[in-house]
Amino acid sequence: MDKYKIIGTSHVSHESKKIIKQAFFEYEPDMIGVELDKNRFLSLKKETNTRPSLKSVFSLGITGYLFAIIAGFIQRRIGRIMNVQPGQEFLLSANLAKNNGLPLYLIDRDIRITLKRLGKTVSFREKMRILKDLIWPFGRKKMKFDLAKIPNDELVKRLTSEMKKRYPGIYKALVDERNIFMAKQVYFLLQRNPGKKILVVIGAGHKEGFEYYLNRFLKDNSLEIIK
Repeated sequence: MDKYKIIGTSHVSHESKKIIKQAFFEYEPDMIGVELDKNRFLSLKKETNTRPSLKSVFSLGITGYLFAIIAGFIQRRIGRIMNVQPGQEFLLSANLAKNNGLPLYLIDRDIRITLKRLGKTVSFREKMRILKDLIWPFGRKKMKFDLAKIPNDELVKRLTSEMKKRYPGIYKALVDERNIFMAKQVYFLLQRNPGKKILVVIGAGHKEGFEYYLNRFLKDNSLEIIK
């Protein structure tokens, strides 16, 4: 019996919902984990507003604050273009858990910690590179893909590889550290619930790294392999 099943999604794709529903009814999980923390979950449910205020610059740092503003704007803009609210696949997962009497687990790291980490992992040189790419993106390699569909594994690998190479600090804080954190949460859930199955819903860009760490934790039955 497979202890877990991972669904890699696109936050602005209608296709994600279809795949989640199909996986849920075919896999019949005992619990569901989603790539959210409490604040982002409440924001999606419209119970709180997590858009950073100007005051939050003191707690998040300049880098974290600016990234939150820019990333939020881009995601909302794409969402309007695709006529879908970003993150709806996570709400669907939550509703599937609620309507079927299953526990829902928010496995992601607190977004405030992630934004703070950006200030420590992104070097001055990388910040200048980001600024240059925003102002003068010409000459950068273009990758064509359909926003309405979940990117395939090959495209995801290319995108994450490019990100890791050009923006190593961003990759570390936004992708790798969170992959480790989420893998640890699922590892603990499986250890505390022997014989149970979990459906994990995360962004496609996290799927490969998350599964890599989770498999290592489960294989060695230990978290000591990751410092």
